[in-house]
Amino acid sequence: MKYLFVLICSLFLIGCGAPATSTAPAPTLVDPTGNWQWVASDSTGAKINLSGEFYQTGAVVTASNFQSINNTASYTCGGAPYAIAGSIDTIFLPLAPLSYVTLGSGNVGGADGNTFTGTLDFISVPGFPVVNYGTASFTSTLDSTGLSLTGTYSDMPTCTGLESSGTLTGQQVPTLTGTHDATMTPCSMNEATLVCTPTGDPGVGITFVFVQNDSNGELSGTFNAASGPLTSGTFDFLGGYGGGGGFSERFSGQMLETPLYSANSGPQGQLYGTIGLTSGFQGYIWIPASSEWFTLTW
Repeated sequence: MKYLFVLICSLFLIGCGAPATSTAPAPTLVDPTGNWQWVASDSTGAKINLSGEFYQTGAVVTASNFQSINNTASYTCGGAPYAIAGSIDTIFLPLAPLSYVTLGSGNVGGADGNTFTGTLDFISVPGFPVVNYGTASFTSTLDSTGLSLTGTYSDMPTCTGLESSGTLTGQQVPTLTGTHDATMTPCSMNEATLVCTPTGDPGVGITFVFVQNDSNGELSGTFNAASGPLTSGTFDFLGGYGGGGGFSERFSGQMLETPLYSANSGPQGQLYGTIGLTSGFQGYIWIPASSEWFTLTW
């Protein structure tokens, strides 16, 4: 009986003294949701631009309006010219190829929840003969705020003009959502030099109210000018790339193009320009009916 008691006590102590198992809590995932501007570069110094809007659900990241645009002549991925004939694009931009990029297997994870990985499928512009130029992979690290990243790419298609592997950097472009008070300053556009010289006439105040939807790449809003050829109206970019009648639309990374619609009729003007990486906007408003040009800043 004595030995049985000792045995029971020994087993009890062993059981009570065994270390308890525990599972480390899952890391909080860094969220890259927003409008991004990327640069992929190789050891020769060659670079291409990538841009689009990301949206995260759980660990999965999807993209809207993802494009590779404003590249050099060495970039030959693309089934159509970058610019729409007859639009403002043909004034500001060369007829360089444009390709859409599909983000595949976008995922945020890793031990610290800040590893952003995925694949990039380079394809021709929808509406033209579809060509898949190849698929690159990337691995990157997001900063703690989800506003910038650094990483590497591999298996880059040769039509990009880049080496197969290289580095990747990216920065989120500030959201346009909100109210922006801007100034339209009359200018005379020299289409050969792309310099718009102020005419000396006074500028006109104009207020934009934007709503940016990162889940589907849409951008909508209103504008209200104090005077001049534009008074008040709306704009509504539904994603992708399009245009017609001399007008074009695109919202991707730092690039913004959208027709401006008057309250009671069709498009009256074209907004075109570059969103600042930290703040602000610089661009133009073009009024085709009167051939008027204005610089636009906020």
